Amino acid sequence: RNNYVEEVQGDGFVMSNVGTNGRMEYNTVVKHSAKNVGNVNYAGLWVIGVKDMVMQFNEVYGGIYGYNDGQAFDVDMFCEGTLYQYNYSHSNRGGFILFMDGSTNSVARYNISVNDGDGRYLLHYLPTREAYAPLIHNNTFFTDANISTKIFNASGKYAKLYNNIFYTKADTPMGASTFSGGEIKHNVFYPGTNIKDTDFP
Repeated sequence: RNNYVEEVQGDGFVMSNVGTNGRMEYNTVVKHSAKNVGNVNYAGLWVIGVKDMVMQFNEVYGGIYGYNDGQAFDVDMFCEGTLYQYNYSHSNRGGFILFMDGSTNSVARYNISVNDGDGRYLLHYLPTREAYAPLIHNNTFFTDANISTKIFNASGKYAKLYNNIFYTKADTPMGASTFSGGEIKHNVFYPGTNIKDTDFP
């Protein structure tokens, strides 16, 4: 709690192998993934191999590199019951959050993302079936006119996206033309993109 990390080569914070009910809250990470070290993955504030972890009231911004990653947040492998809520992410090149395949019962809600994923995407999204798909709801995403991003990084995944607000001054596409299953429902896309609420098989 209440830590400040600035200008680090790689990760800001990583919690790993926490058995139950861990917390990461009221932390600030500035300019994570600040050095280009080639094909090494870094992110701002993230978890791997944890159970019932809560990440809340954190601010992560200014991530620069990170290879495939570089997001503010990440639910990595072997996680169960991970919750990201009330966090503020802005100007992270890798985007808002990464979801790996294989973690279960993940939730991202009540977060704010501003100008994330320039040249990339907001959601680095890898879950392939319902059991691994996070519930993403009631978040607010804003992108300015000079930000070139998309919502998802790939097609063929299982998505559950509800009640989010996407306010984009640029033409921010979905990025994924199809999904293997799930729903995208009751979201607000303003002033309008090519994204539509969809039921998938």
